[in-house]
Amino acid sequence: MLWLDDLDRFLLPGGLDQGMLSALLEQRVVVMATMRSEMYGNYSERALRGMDADMASVRRLGSRVLNLIEPLVLDRQWSETEMGRLRAHLANPNSDNRLADAAHHHGVHGIAEYLAAGPKLLEEFLTTRRQPKGHPRGAALVQAAIDLARAGISTPLPAKTLLDLSTCYLSAGDASRLQAESPEQALVWATETQFGVAGMLVATDTTEAWRPFDYLVDAVASAIEATTIPDEVWEAAVTHANGGSELLPVGRSAFRFGRLVLAERCFSPLAARGNHVAMHDLEPFPSCC
Repeated sequence: MLWLDDLDRFLLPGGLDQGMLSALLEQRVVVMATMRSEMYGNYSERALRGMDADMASVRRLGSRVLNLIEPLVLDRQWSETEMGRLRAHLANPNSDNRLADAAHHHGVHGIAEYLAAGPKLLEEFLTTRRQPKGHPRGAALVQAAIDLARAGISTPLPAKTLLDLSTCYLSAGDASRLQAESPEQALVWATETQFGVAGMLVATDTTEAWRPFDYLVDAVASAIEATTIPDEVWEAAVTHANGGSELLPVGRSAFRFGRLVLAERCFSPLAARGNHVAMHDLEPFPSCC
């Protein structure tokens, strides 16, 4: 069997063509490949008509190869039957924790892509700061988004908020490399779609606000030596949540982290408005007894 991952990488001059494919099949080689749907669409006749002549000529060679294959479309989201098998598997006490995390957090990305892209994104996030030509400002930007999520914020935040908070994670040792990475470049790196799935920061409907890829939040939160959340980030979380629906989760996160003053600041206005859940959460505080 010949497996070609990201088939479009091989549909170039000197790559896989009709003659080579025919020769492989004559030798009874099974040829399988994967290709993202948006790339597959670039080889349609409609797409070719909209390209300049040189690009269309190159793509037409690949189009001839694709005309010889039998496509199998795999949906991003698992079917209900597949999800049923997953639920049955997770009912087993010895089930894979990674699948459990993916089932709970995969969102619009789908379980398979969550599992495939998550570890790769995490690896790049953790290693880029140590690389001579890495992205210290970009990594700090992502860290700010992750810590806001750990603090209880689930709604997307404006890029300016994340950029302002990113300074909390930059050290004196980062100074020389920061000159080579502007805030705009840091945001591009942090939001660039990777592995065909998502960036470290995920866009909303308007692309004016961002939230961290869930896998990164889960991985950082579950690390044995999870980093502490800076004071400035806690204050930003409370400010962002104030008057909104996130005061309760931010307060509960603050309580778990031992930030009791912050927790009380979140619970008190809700309790004053008659929120019974907030009243219950305030009970352990001496000032409320």
